[in-house]
Amino acid sequence: EEGTAASDMTAADIHHLQDLYDDEIAFFDMKFGELMSALEERHLLKNTMIVLTADHGEEFNEHGFVKHAHALFDTAIHVPLIIRFPSAPAGRTDGVVQSLDIVPTLLDYAGVDARNAGLKGRSLRPLIEEEKSVNEYAFAVHGTWRSVTDGTFKMIRTSGRERKKL
Repeated sequence: EEGTAASDMTAADIHHLQDLYDDEIAFFDMKFGELMSALEERHLLKNTMIVLTADHGEEFNEHGFVKHAHALFDTAIHVPLIIRFPSAPAGRTDGVVQSLDIVPTLLDYAGVDARNAGLKGRSLRPLIEEEKSVNEYAFAVHGTWRSVTDGTFKMIRTSGRERKKL
């Protein structure tokens, strides 16, 4: 559901939404654990690529709104990205990535050369294996909002009016 002005909700309403959100995360965590256990029991985990991400975050009055789909603040667009490849080392990287980098990364690890496939993203393999940055900036668009970040600083712009499709 789209974002709602926090002024339309009481503190108790917002707290209730946070509790529901936490319950969703706990339920997903339990089910994801079951999936990982089932893959391991069937000896499939060693040959399985796993990507865990989200399409958006949620706001709980951090910017005057609750829920999502109204702006490009990190509370809504900075989502987890966990990638596990059987051949890649375990670790954490802090590079600038975008969701559109996921498909090129999966294809790269699957041995598919997708450089000429017209994909907008880039394979994250150099970042994963060598800590080499792949993207200098990450961009986002939502309605009239535009943002760009280098991982440290972020600029958000909105025109204040919707563009009409021709």
